[in-house]
Parts: sequence; structure tokens; C-alpha cells
Amino acid sequence: MIKYFVACTAYIFLSTALFAQAKNPVKTKEVTITAAQNVQNKIVNNALLPIKVNGTITLVTPAGTTAQANGIKCGSIVIAVDTSIRVAPAYAYLSIEFTGITGSMQIEILAGNNIFWIFDKAGKEVIIKEKFLKKVSGSMESSTVNMLVKIPFRLKTDKNIYTIHYRWESKDKSKNIDLLTNK
Repeated sequence: MIKYFVACTAYIFLSTALFAQAKNPVKTKEVTITAAQNVQNKIVNNALLPIKVNGTITLVTPAGTTAQANGIKCGSIVIAVDTSIRVAPAYAYLSIEFTGITGSMQIEILAGNNIFWIFDKAGKEVIIKEKFLKKVSGSMESSTVNMLVKIPFRLKTDKNIYTIHYRWESKDKSKNIDLLTNK
């Protein structure tokens, strides 16, 4: 009964924190809110990472990047800024390459939802209406999937630092990848 009460209290506390974050962005660099032993919510550079539950793993990422996954694993992640895209020649794209994804199939990766948010230095969301690019490949024999994602996040001439939050989630929302980086 006590564990159930703590879990419900943690859920209410985190729901309140999520609602408050949506209305008034927090202006701190990094804050960790811990409500129960297995529930945690992180705010990094004004972007809110999702609640960490049992089964959520932290992925190995390059410096300046935070990533976590639930229900799947990823062998490696490579992040770069790509200015050679011809689809929208005025924009620089954030290129995120996930290799060796296990725990999911190509069809599930393709059918999943890709969501991204871009924030400037002041923490305000930047809306860019350019094409989001994605390429999925893999091997059926070894059940591994590779995914290349390209997110438009700034003009090529703009040299300001932006925070990019990328999220992939399966249709049934049981599996996800969350990534947060500054470029």
C-alpha cells in the first residue's frame, strides 16, 4: 500500500512538473527531480527528457549529447552538422546516425513517430517548416536496424548554438529513443 501511495504521489508530482514546464520553461542548465527510486525526470538546457522507468537505458553518445532508450538498444550514435543537403539549401541539418539498433524491426522503425523540437539560447522553441529526412536500413538475418535522421535546425549562415531534442517512439508507445544535443 505504501509503495502504491509513493508511486501515485511521484506520478502526480511529475505530472505537475511536466505541466509547469510546458507553461513556464525552467531557466536552469540541469535539474534532476527524483520522486521515487525508479522514476526520474530531467531538464537539460530548457528541454525536458522523459520520465525514466525501469527498463530505460542510457545510450553511449558523443560529448555534449544525452540519449536514452526504452525497449530497444543501439550500438552507436554519430552526430554531425550537415550543410550539403540539396533539399533545402538554405538550412543546416543535424545528422543523427543510429547503427546496430536491436529490439525492433525495420517495419516498426518506419511506422514509428519521429518528433523533434529546437530551442534557442533563451530557451524559446524555434519552429522550422522544412523537410525532415529519414533513412532506415538493416539486416533481417541479424535483426539489426540502422537509421539515419536529418533534422533542419538553423540557417547555414546562423552560427548560434541551438538545443535539439529528437524523439522516436513506436506506434504503441512501448519503445522509444530520446536524444538531446547542442549544436
